[in-house]
Formats: sequence, C-alpha cells, structure tokens
Amino acid sequence: MLAYKNTLTTLLLLVLSLPSAASQAEPLRLAADRWCPFNCQANSRSPGYIIEIAQQIFAPDYQVSLVEMPWSRALRHTQKGVYQAVVGALAGEAEGFVYPRLAIGKAQQVLVMRSDSNWQYQGVPSLEDLTIAVIADYDYNDELDAYISAHQHRRNLVVVRSEQALERMHKLLMERKIDGYVEDKSVVNYYTHQRGDNNDIRFATSFSTEPVYIAFSPDNPQSPALAHRLSEGIQGLRNSGELAKILQRYGLSDWQ
Repeated sequence: MLAYKNTLTTLLLLVLSLPSAASQAEPLRLAADRWCPFNCQANSRSPGYIIEIAQQIFAPDYQVSLVEMPWSRALRHTQKGVYQAVVGALAGEAEGFVYPRLAIGKAQQVLVMRSDSNWQYQGVPSLEDLTIAVIADYDYNDELDAYISAHQHRRNLVVVRSEQALERMHKLLMERKIDGYVEDKSVVNYYTHQRGDNNDIRFATSFSTEPVYIAFSPDNPQSPALAHRLSEGIQGLRNSGELAKILQRYGLSDWQ
C-alpha cells in the first residue's frame, strides 16, 4: 500500500511539473487605444470582438493579449517590434506594416454632434464653423486628413492623445467645450448606449467607410506567417458560423 501511495505521489508531482499549454504558448501582444466594440477593456470578459477572433485563431500556439495605449504610441512601439501588431488599422495607416489579405471589420467615420445642434454639413470646408476633436495620428480620409493637417495648430481643432480618446472627446462634447468630434459610428453607438445618452447625440455626416485590419510589426520576421494565419482563420470562422456568434455578442453582424 505504501508503495502504491508513493507511486501516486510521484505521478501527481510529475503532472504538476509539466508545463501547461498556456505557459508554452508564445506571447502575441496587440497594441491599441480602446475602440469598443472592436477592442475593449484589456483582460476583461468582453475584450472586443477583434480580440476574441484573434484569441481563437492563434490558440494554442500563441497567448493573445491586448495592451492599451494612445494610438500614436501603439504605432511607434509596434513598428519597433515592442508589440507584435496593432488593432484597428485602416489600409495604409500603419505604413510599412504587414497587412493580412482579409479585413477584420469596417469603420464608418462620422461627425458626432449634440442632438440640439442644427448645424448642417456642407463639405469639409464648412468645418471651419466648428470646434471639433480628432484623435492624434488617426487616418480618416484624404480630404479630412488634409483639413486636420492644415488646422492642427488652430484653436478650433482639438487633437486628443489618450488610450481612451473617445471618453475624453465625448466628455468635451457633453460639456459644450467642443461642437463635435470624429469617430467610428459603431464605436459611438456602443459607447453611448452603455452610457444611456445615445439620444443626446446625432451624426451630422458620414465621411468614409473603410476596412479595418490587424497590422503586424515590420520588425518581426514572423509577421507574414501571422498575417496569413489570421486571414485563413477569419475565413474558417466565417464558414463555421463561429464568426457570427462572436459578433452577435457585441450586437454586430458580418462586415462582408
């Protein structure tokens, strides 16, 4: 009996000493500012649909995690290889990065204003009438980007650098310190419905609709393989119906 107990103890110690799948997985750290429902609070039960997709596709070989920081810093550090990818990049926004073949969403950039405003959009030059907020180093569209570049040192343009830029811009709008801000429509809808003030805003215009990507670091030799695996994985999740289930948890449907 003693020998039997000793054998069980030895086997138990052996099992406990074996490395788990999680400990063997290579870290895959994604950097971005908070952009829910694309990517939400890091290490939460609802980290964002892009993070959930990436976790499914790269498991068990990679342990996917999200690191929140201002967008400009995310681009800079990922370019240097500190992080493996950025989340939510538009085509060409992360210059030199490795883009997958398939997008992982679509972004519709809109001008958000208070519902009691009756101002009417009449082209980008009409923004001169307003004080608006934008996020530092974001790409919107060519015409709006040119306007931002020409006005970045003027008082009627507020450039926000924050890992939670939406919260800051929305607070400025509700406090009447700005007239509007530019952000993705689904991001604003998700945020304001959670706050309960979705009836206090309106979308004055839509600037553009662009595909959204996870863009991989140009400093990582594994990036082309990671980008390929992501595209194949997205298609696989779409074919199996799992993609629709993930999106449904965030009140979304397939962007394709």
